[in-house]
Amino acid sequence: MSLRRIAAMVLGAAAAASIGICVWIQSHVDREAPELMIGSVLQGVTADVTDKDLLVDVTAKDKRDGDLTDQVMVAERTLGEEEMEVVYAVTDAAGNVALKRRAIPLTEKMMFAEGTEKEEETDRETEEAETETSTEESIETSTEESTEESSETESTEEETVESQELQTDETEEQESVSEANEPKETREQETEGSVAEETTEESTEETEPVETADPAIPVIRLKQNSVTLPAGTPFDYMSYIESITDDKDSRSTLNQYIVVTGYYDVRTPGSYPLQFWVTDTERHESERQEFLLIIE
Repeated sequence: MSLRRIAAMVLGAAAAASIGICVWIQSHVDREAPELMIGSVLQGVTADVTDKDLLVDVTAKDKRDGDLTDQVMVAERTLGEEEMEVVYAVTDAAGNVALKRRAIPLTEKMMFAEGTEKEEETDRETEEAETETSTEESIETSTEESTEESSETESTEEETVESQELQTDETEEQESVSEANEPKETREQETEGSVAEETTEESTEETEPVETADPAIPVIRLKQNSVTLPAGTPFDYMSYIESITDDKDSRSTLNQYIVVTGYYDVRTPGSYPLQFWVTDTERHESERQEFLLIIE
């Protein structure tokens, strides 16, 4: 065997090994971004709201890294005349980034769920604890009194039940005697009537329409499936969304639940596959739309 053939075999084996290693690495790379979820606790904010208050009802989780709530950050905030627009961001261990936008009304004071102010929550919890303690004491007292009364009434109820059973037995005997004395034709007519009623009920049940699942799935449509940007240009993902529809939620509400998953870096040239999707307030999730971001 010549040296050229041996060298070719060695190079071929090395190339095959390199390809196998690349395929293995590619299949084990985490390319799925975390999921950002926004609750409904925060109802209104002041212009000088802190990031801590903006994150009060925001959580994040990742299929590989688990709970990433403590990694969520406020990436951007824009102050308008009547509301503040906030962009949240979270990154998992593999560098996948998830972004979510939210619009919050501007108010004179911080407003949380049910229109309560944050400063009043501690006082309300203290009052509730005191109320529960007094309620438990009153329940214990009333339970002891009711136990004594129930022991006195049990004997009376047993006597009443026995008398009712005796009356029922006598009534059943009377009915059986009257049925035996009824003419045969009358009993046959009653039997035919009951059969007709059962048949009517069965046919009614068979013709009732079958309920179908409510197709309340939101729909998101993109203006285009890809875009090419020069390196360093900001990527405004909202500008590439054509429409979002849902059977109950409005466009302004759905804008708060848009999710863009996938890793990208506007400073580094390359092709970055992303996914656009949205969930409504009833947790229905739309189909994911593929989008390719190209940085040159």
